[in-house]
Amino acid sequence: MVYRLCQKMAGMLVQMQEAFTQVQYSRRVHPEFMSKLKKLYQKMSEKDFTRAFISCLLIPLGEGEHHPRIENVLIFAAKFAVSVESFNHETEEEELCPFMNSLFEFLLDNHDVGDAALRFRVCYFMNMLLNSMGDNAFIDDLLCDRITTCMTERLLDKVPKIRAQAILALHRLQDPSDEHCPVIKAFIFHLNKDPQAEVRRAVLLTMGKNKQTLAAALRRTRDINDGVRKLAFQFLTKITVRSLTIEQREKLLSDGLRDRSEKVSKYVKMQLLPTWLEHYEGDFIKLLRALDAENALEISILMLDVLLKLTPVRNIIQHVPVDPDTKLIPFEKLTSESVIYWRCVITHLQREGCQDEIDKILPELSKFCEYIREFMNLMKHDQRETWEQNMLRFILLQLFEITKICDLHDEVGRENLKELIVDTLKSDHDSEALIDSIVQQCVAIVPDTESRLNLLANVISELRMPLTTEVVPLSEAEKHEKDMKKAKLKVELLQVQEYQYVAIQSKNFLRAEELKTKIEFLKAAIEDLGTDQVVEEVREEYEMKSDKKTLTKCLQIMFSMTQSVKTLCPMLRSLLMDMVLPNLDHSVCSVIIGALKATTVCCLLDEDLAKKYIPVFFLQFSVENDDIWLAALKGIFDLLVLYGLERLGMAPDPETTEDTGQANKSRSNRTVRLYSQSEDTDTLLSTPRPSLNCENRNIINILTGLLDNANRDLRTIAVEGLCKLLLHRRISSPSLVARLIILWHNPVTDNDSYLRQCLSYFFNHFGAVVPDSQEMLERSFLVTLKMLANAPDTSPLHEIEPLKVAQLILHLTKTEAQDRLLGYCAHNNLALAIIAEALNSDSCIDPKLLIRSLRYLHIHLEDDSMRKCLQESVKRLSEQVEPSEKRITNTLSHFKRNLDNQTKFGAENGPITEEELMIEEEPMIEEELDAC
Repeated sequence: MVYRLCQKMAGMLVQMQEAFTQVQYSRRVHPEFMSKLKKLYQKMSEKDFTRAFISCLLIPLGEGEHHPRIENVLIFAAKFAVSVESFNHETEEEELCPFMNSLFEFLLDNHDVGDAALRFRVCYFMNMLLNSMGDNAFIDDLLCDRITTCMTERLLDKVPKIRAQAILALHRLQDPSDEHCPVIKAFIFHLNKDPQAEVRRAVLLTMGKNKQTLAAALRRTRDINDGVRKLAFQFLTKITVRSLTIEQREKLLSDGLRDRSEKVSKYVKMQLLPTWLEHYEGDFIKLLRALDAENALEISILMLDVLLKLTPVRNIIQHVPVDPDTKLIPFEKLTSESVIYWRCVITHLQREGCQDEIDKILPELSKFCEYIREFMNLMKHDQRETWEQNMLRFILLQLFEITKICDLHDEVGRENLKELIVDTLKSDHDSEALIDSIVQQCVAIVPDTESRLNLLANVISELRMPLTTEVVPLSEAEKHEKDMKKAKLKVELLQVQEYQYVAIQSKNFLRAEELKTKIEFLKAAIEDLGTDQVVEEVREEYEMKSDKKTLTKCLQIMFSMTQSVKTLCPMLRSLLMDMVLPNLDHSVCSVIIGALKATTVCCLLDEDLAKKYIPVFFLQFSVENDDIWLAALKGIFDLLVLYGLERLGMAPDPETTEDTGQANKSRSNRTVRLYSQSEDTDTLLSTPRPSLNCENRNIINILTGLLDNANRDLRTIAVEGLCKLLLHRRISSPSLVARLIILWHNPVTDNDSYLRQCLSYFFNHFGAVVPDSQEMLERSFLVTLKMLANAPDTSPLHEIEPLKVAQLILHLTKTEAQDRLLGYCAHNNLALAIIAEALNSDSCIDPKLLIRSLRYLHIHLEDDSMRKCLQESVKRLSEQVEPSEKRITNTLSHFKRNLDNQTKFGAENGPITEEELMIEEEPMIEEELDAC
């Protein structure tokens, strides 16, 4: 009996194995074998069937590689398990059948086995089971908690693929409506912190939508991985526009439309933007209103350019609210959004060559100028709030931008536009942006430089010295004399009238006609004297105005007009001496800033002026005003970049001279100084005040001190300026490069994305543009690490990971093939310097850090003596390392193998073994360099 029972069980097991074997080839046979397994399930006991099923399931679960046949088997197993659940579904809705419970117990008991392939498949099959259970499935609370606990443990697995599968397995257990949901918290943590893009992508694919996940997804739109950014935008596409703030909408479009990855920007253009437009029922103006286009003009224009290309011309014109008769937008419909759309549509149609369509929505230039005048008159009416005035000025600016698209071949229209520009500059409706726009437009309207400058100079003259009228009342004697003249004229009029009467009676009509003319003359004279008994004398004279508004406007006009010329003509020199320079010590901040800007442009046109007046820019640092500092800094850097320190008579100090000379010598002789000491160790953020004694201190040291300024704008301008000086080879300083590297990694600048983008661009182009960049970076290596090591205990620099900084510098100093042919390799010199520093017991740098940085070196040794020296040094260094330090020991072993494998012509570093990779997982510095 027992034997027959065993034979029967063995036969059923064979049938089950046959089913698992056959289903791997095609999914079409899955229903057939599911029916056969259901019959076996009914014949066998629950325990025996489960044991046999799991024994068959272990085979595909143990396979690590991806293969369609393994996928077929696991899909079949998951579908069968769910079908058994529905087949036995006779109890309460929330209960699972024993078979399903046993499967879950088996998976949860084996989620942490030693085999990575099995851990991966356990998570994978768990995800399959949960997905196969349908949308309305329920599981027991205890089972749910256990799955959550076990899969959360797998989220900490060292293998990224397992973590990603654990994310997928958990997504059915999340509850976005619960603010304290542990699954959502785990998802957000890994989305923000997991170093592997695969895991972050898995989170974005499965994460539910709520306020917390929305904020996390918004941060991922700036992820370093293209795929993660694209999935972040896909996640946000599913969220309605109204769920986002205006700031978030603008940031999303700014990042997405300008993304460096074509697939990301294409998704935003083809999917996200049309979805948003559809949400507003295809109304472009409503979409612009949702972005607050007045304060986000650039991104609004960029967005419209994309959407207009995707929209038929007929639909585009329908949304322009112009009057068909006048071809103008009525003033009651003229808003910031409508005028932007009007402008963008005209620009788009002109780009597409649709002149007939443009004629339907834009009148001739003279009529459009009259329209602008009427709008300016409308701006004068009534007292308005500040925001209303700003809105009207913005609309006026956009109207003038439209005139740039109009046809200027119409001479009458061109003259009307010139008069309109002059009147606008003289009016009170101007703004800095409007002045800059219309002054630049004068280049097209008045191409002759001299005539254009004369026109604008006359505007400045009339603004500064307007013609005023002074009314002087008449004295008593003058009034008496006036009355006497009037009386004499009346007596004479009576006599002439009498003579006329006599002439008519005597029928002397010719004489009467002469007297009539005289009578009319006398009446007119009497009327002039009799209109007002107190007629006043009017005197006209010119009065110099020095108020803030007038001076600011005049300086802005000069700044704008000077940018369109190439030489400093006598007229501009006269304006510089008479108007600009005297206002550099004005009491009003905006006037000083305008004067600094105008002085900068003039100095850029004349080197002698630059030499004479550059100290004036440094004197502005004595004023306690950050805005003035910004204007002065911009001027200083512009002049230094154009002329250089030597031409401006600002010779660098011995440190900078030594750096430059040493760099040039090293490039010519192919020998490199290994490193230099730096005195700049204190990098705490403060607000240093630059010294004004330019004769005793290096100008670059003064400017470098601003890198630690607490003001973000000042710090950013200093970074931009110093990077430009390095790129244009105006200065050469390894210590400055070290400061910039530290600033790039400083946690204080985490939220300053623009500054980090500047530094990213600089270091990405530094090596290609500057010939001696390799030497400067090489010499900055130890300087940078010493700055970090010597930072005070309270400094934020302690949050910087030194190994990451070392990896960045070593990546930037990878020697190109052409340099190796010339016999130069920065990593050869760095290998000697790093090992020497690690052997130095008095060094402030952690020797473990130095040893770990050896793994990123790519040495190319051609000198046997250098190879032997390095081998001996590595041997001495190995003797000092404790055997328990496996990471350090493995790094030294790898470096030693690389030295041993060096040939006469050099060789690349050998790959790091899998064992070494498992010990330490490092981020890819190439991705971080491309992140901005």
